[in-house]
Amino acid sequence: MADDLTALVELHEASIVASLHTRFLQQRIYTSTGAVLIAMNPFEPLNLYDESTKGSYMHVGRKRARGERIEKALPPHIYAIADRAFRAMRCVPAMDQSILVSGESGAGKTETTKCILNYLTALTSETTSDLAHRVLESNPILEAFGNARTNRNNNSSRFGKFIRLEFESVGSLLGGSISTYLLERVRLVSQATGERNYHIFYELLRGASSKELTQLGLTRVEDYKYLNQSQCYNRQDGIDDAQQYKKTRYAMQAIGMDQNEQREVLQLVAAVLHLGNIEFTRKENEGCRFQKSNSVSTLSQLLGINSSTIERGLTTKRIKAGGDLITTALTELESCLTRDVVAKTIYARVFDWLVERINESMRYSTSARRTLTPPCFIGVVDIFGFEIFATNSLEQLCINFANEKLQQLFGQFVFEMEQIEYMKEDIPWTFVNYPNNDACVTMFESRPFGVFSLLDEQCVVPRGNDTQLTAKYNDALLKRHKHMTISKLQKAKSQFTILHYAGPVVYSAIGFCEKNKDNIRTDVLEFLQKSTNPFLASLFPTISDAPNVRSTSLTAKFQVQLSSLLSILKSTAPHFVRCIKPNDELRPGIFNSERVAEQLRCSGILEAATIARSGYPIRMPHGQFIQNYSCLTHFTSIQKMASEFASFLPPQRLLWLQVGRTKIFMLESLHHLLVGLRRIRTQAAQRTISQSLVKFIHRRRWRVRKQ
Repeated sequence: MADDLTALVELHEASIVASLHTRFLQQRIYTSTGAVLIAMNPFEPLNLYDESTKGSYMHVGRKRARGERIEKALPPHIYAIADRAFRAMRCVPAMDQSILVSGESGAGKTETTKCILNYLTALTSETTSDLAHRVLESNPILEAFGNARTNRNNNSSRFGKFIRLEFESVGSLLGGSISTYLLERVRLVSQATGERNYHIFYELLRGASSKELTQLGLTRVEDYKYLNQSQCYNRQDGIDDAQQYKKTRYAMQAIGMDQNEQREVLQLVAAVLHLGNIEFTRKENEGCRFQKSNSVSTLSQLLGINSSTIERGLTTKRIKAGGDLITTALTELESCLTRDVVAKTIYARVFDWLVERINESMRYSTSARRTLTPPCFIGVVDIFGFEIFATNSLEQLCINFANEKLQQLFGQFVFEMEQIEYMKEDIPWTFVNYPNNDACVTMFESRPFGVFSLLDEQCVVPRGNDTQLTAKYNDALLKRHKHMTISKLQKAKSQFTILHYAGPVVYSAIGFCEKNKDNIRTDVLEFLQKSTNPFLASLFPTISDAPNVRSTSLTAKFQVQLSSLLSILKSTAPHFVRCIKPNDELRPGIFNSERVAEQLRCSGILEAATIARSGYPIRMPHGQFIQNYSCLTHFTSIQKMASEFASFLPPQRLLWLQVGRTKIFMLESLHHLLVGLRRIRTQAAQRTISQSLVKFIHRRRWRVRKQ
């Protein structure tokens, strides 16, 4: 049974799926595909991550880094990927590393990321145990405030994150930071049937003491509109919300949040729930008013804002007419929408504050460094998985675009750059075709006729709306791009279909324009800013009244963030982990061959295996090769050196080593052999030098005594 798919006798889709199926049934969830690791989600705890296992991979990693012989190879594991990145970062010349964890929603990306962080921090925990602890404890906080149950995943990350761990050249952990992307704010105010809001709401209501709940004016989970619409109150993965609340509070303490800071955060979490319970009634000629409710007075206390000020902010708006400001009444629907915007904005600001607080706890000062060598980093990408829901809105469009960009990056590194280098270096090579999604990415990014640019246009033109947007897509994109389709029925419903690399997705454009504007009225910001609650006021520090300043759209901000992330990743040596979901029921022991094949097909695993089997993972410039291994031969010619080294191992189908125009290309087996031989030769030379030095010293002493 092959640990690496490239070792299969027959390499095709059916043989790959069969091999993965066999391994899955034996609880061997990790399989190599050259440099790519496939991770099957077992949907159950497995004994693969204990301290003994971790220690084994560390031991082998250290031996390999020293060029020592490995008696027995360890099976593929996420720890091996993390170790490879760590050792590669410390090579000379040093290079930043990245680990890209991808897969559809529910494939196990978040758990895989946690395993990577656990291993990397354990590698340096002896010298930086407190910092390593803070890095690991950031995760329960982010999961509580940023994860939720969906119909595809019991613990779905509703945001993307890039975790950056900084290391000194000696390998000790210096610090870290987390960048987050596109928190799904609409989930705060509505959830699909069978789904939940963010975990923190249920954790607070079920885990807080009766005294805390009384102070926050909270009762049962079922009593809050923002939680009871979907009629789903439990995680359904065996995790207890009350126990998780304790872990969240412990994690807050671990990153340095004192009791007062924790109380301030949870106070605003409770305020969001009370906001959702506010309802409006409309009286003739008076506009909307609050319906009488306990939530109003409790909300006023939690926000530190007079109830009449809150009512005015949610039921009226100020508009400019000439040089004057006129206050107009909102309809009942407009008041509800304003209420929801306020709830989403407060929660999003709290989430951002928590991320910054986590980063503060992991930040390092230059005085903490023990060497003058600039630090290197390992970045771990845990981005939202590809999503197809019953109704797909702007959030899913952005999430799936991010997956398109990461798939494009995967293609560039694993397929394109690899094959181009062989051709440039005149290495005999048969080109392997691979799934290319460049055209789909171009459709999103094109200007002026692209998915995002046309959406931005509708957000600024007079009377731009979702219906007009669908019409624009129909008129401008269908004839230019083959990755979008719109039927007559879809056009009437403001829908469109995009043919993604992972499959077609039908999007509903209803709400696109409003979500993309991503703004909150100035007068609403003002009443939040005047809060007597210092923490709430600090979340809204400045406002801009400049009439000519156009706010940046949500998709424009997201594109900038994504572009920045990809620039960082392109400057690193990447390691790829493909998480695969074996079934849609989220149940252990079930392997749906069709679903697995579909995911493998979309991600290009067959093509990656083909290239890996025919390729050379080790390559180095001629000069470096001569410098490293000239001690093993009397030859000085690169061709003769290569010929001699290749003869160290028995002939095989694929040459052990090939000489390119400027680089040497090697298989890993030969590279490990050469490193080991060099170590033996170096140690022998060291012994000879040491013995000669001892003899020299003895002779000198003898001569001195003789004189």
